[in-house]
Amino acid sequence: MVKVRLLPERPDRPTPPHRSPAAAARAIAALHGLMAFEVEGIDLLGGRAEGPLWPMAEALLEAVAVLVEGRHHSALPLGEGALLLSLRRRGDELGLWLFEPGPPSRLVARAAALELGPVAGACAEAATDGSRLLSPSGRAGAPIARRLDRLARRLRAAPVGAGPAPAAPAEGAPPGRPAGPIRCLVELDDGAEALCGGPSEPLDLSALLAPGRLVLDGPEGPVAALAGAPFLTLLDLVSALEEAVGARRRHEPAQRVELRPPGRAAPIALTLELATGRLLGPDGRALTATAADLADGVTEALEAFSALARRAGQGGNPHLAEACRRGAEARRELRALLAGDAAFAAAPSASPAARPSEHSRRPLGPGALRRVALRI
Repeated sequence: MVKVRLLPERPDRPTPPHRSPAAAARAIAALHGLMAFEVEGIDLLGGRAEGPLWPMAEALLEAVAVLVEGRHHSALPLGEGALLLSLRRRGDELGLWLFEPGPPSRLVARAAALELGPVAGACAEAATDGSRLLSPSGRAGAPIARRLDRLARRLRAAPVGAGPAPAAPAEGAPPGRPAGPIRCLVELDDGAEALCGGPSEPLDLSALLAPGRLVLDGPEGPVAALAGAPFLTLLDLVSALEEAVGARRRHEPAQRVELRPPGRAAPIALTLELATGRLLGPDGRALTATAADLADGVTEALEAFSALARRAGQGGNPHLAEACRRGAEARRELRALLAGDAAFAAAPSASPAARPSEHSRRPLGPGALRRVALRI
């Protein structure tokens, strides 16, 4: 049994006589509360979908309504951005994945095969219940109540059948497996078909949140296997590389990279030793690979994911293009910084006494700076 509940912090009261209609409408629109998505009595949102109640409820009902009407995927933030809910339709079934978007991201909960009809019915009932909750507020809550009523009609009117089949992936050879010391292997549950959608569907973030896992493989064997949305894990790794570049520019000795497995398992941590370029595994032992090798593996995985997305008709997705741009730039900058350090260390004249201190405050040229004033 599926149930969607809207739980305001307090039942709304009739508009006080001293409050203007505009002020009353703003107060009702900003009403906080909790939204629950229950499957067999268990709230998949874990009681954490808390925030402005009506925008959050309307976003969920709209996300389900577009799936009922034929879309294949949708996503929405919940709890004022603390959670990301990904919804994907396959035939007459609905898959639900709840993430903490991070970075680092984490798969919190999932329900891989719910019947779309009962979910649509539960959402329509929640919309009607929300409209009733707003009825004591009179004209102040009428605009929100009308929108909820329209959503309820959409959810009840659209027939829930097998739905349109997603476009088949374009012909072409699947991307090859990376061959570097560090390999990031993207495995999607339904292959390239998981990224396919209808020709009129938007190329947004939800289109890239296909379920699967990302396997991080090192020279000594598997390092981590993270279930969820591989694209989010790749974004986490890109962010970690960007942080490593910033840390090296600040002359910090190391950068910690955290990956979060599903549920409450402890994070998987890698360490980039930026002074030496070494890469340490989760157990603290040095791998026969470098921080630059990790950057290579991440960008190769992004290229492989991009190849799958292009076969599925998502070559123009701006989120994917931005991730590839950031990954390539972080890889280039990190490689340049580490290569410069290595070249300096190998120079014959670079004796310990001749090397400048990383924390030196000596002036770069003659002269003295007496005072700086900023006037606006």
